[in-house]
Amino acid sequence: MKEKAFDLEQLNSVADDIISRSQERLIAFQGDLGAGKTTLIKALIRSLGIVSQGSSPSFSLVNLYENEQVRVYHCDLYRLESYEEALDIGLEDYLADEDSWCFIEWPEIVEFLFPRPYQLIKLRQNKDGQHYIDMELIE
Repeated sequence: MKEKAFDLEQLNSVADDIISRSQERLIAFQGDLGAGKTTLIKALIRSLGIVSQGSSPSFSLVNLYENEQVRVYHCDLYRLESYEEALDIGLEDYLADEDSWCFIEWPEIVEFLFPRPYQLIKLRQNKDGQHYIDMELIE
């Protein structure tokens, strides 16, 4: 996907598009604070049919959302200082669960652990509040 602009009113259709296009169940999210990573992940969780408010797992590091058909791990690694901390919270187990979706915010510290290929979504917001998204397959 080439970078494109979107409004928050379009968020649900953007999420539906990402789920339908995604070639992999591991999706990493990059973007500055406030770029919309958690907001987009909440929409993705809804798009997968999970009825949940969803929240940032900033303090718990990992939230699990599931229904009868799907399981989603939402990891927020912002507070991690080393990849060893990611191993301590069981990140390798989440990555190995091929039947589940895994959404990871702030993946930079552990990207070398990711199985290939995986999806990378980059989000940014300009000074006028316009949101932009770019999605690529990392092989």
